[in-house]
Amino acid sequence: MGLAETATVFGFFSLLLWLTVAAVIPWLRDSYGIPPIFGWYLSGTVVVLAPILAFGSAMAWRELPAPTLSGWRRKLRLFPINRGDAGWTIIGLLAVVIASAAILAVARRLDPSFQPSPSFLAQSPGWNGWVFAAWIPLFVTNILGEELCWRGYVLPRQEAAWGPVAWLGNGIPWCTATSRATRRRPGPT
Repeated sequence: MGLAETATVFGFFSLLLWLTVAAVIPWLRDSYGIPPIFGWYLSGTVVVLAPILAFGSAMAWRELPAPTLSGWRRKLRLFPINRGDAGWTIIGLLAVVIASAAILAVARRLDPSFQPSPSFLAQSPGWNGWVFAAWIPLFVTNILGEELCWRGYVLPRQEAAWGPVAWLGNGIPWCTATSRATRRRPGPT
């Protein structure tokens, strides 16, 4: 997958993300009174993440000469986790937690009013079970969609075209797309 194809795939899903934040969440809020955080969970799942999941899955299936579930799993690099991978996963999670806490502490030290998430994801303190329940489909489609599409389908094709620097061609557009698309906030709640 060369630069043009990469830009097309990332560009399409970036556009969906931007439309969700800029148009769908405000529409849900203004038309139906849906709080922006719930609007994000709903529209992020339906408009952005489910299509990413479907795209990665369908494209891998389409490329199989004789489609089978085991062939599809191999095509998307879905292999059982081994002991070494489990160890690296735990170390990686701990490193991310520690680094995130450190970054948040530095940011709050530099700017005490710093908020780590967009204003439209703010919610009142306390237990909001319905918000948590709405978050679960978003979480599942996010993890599966990103893994199957970006790591399972797109990255192997970039590796074939770009070799060992393919991770840059996968990571930079992903970071750019997600950070730029969510800069547009759907207004006050």
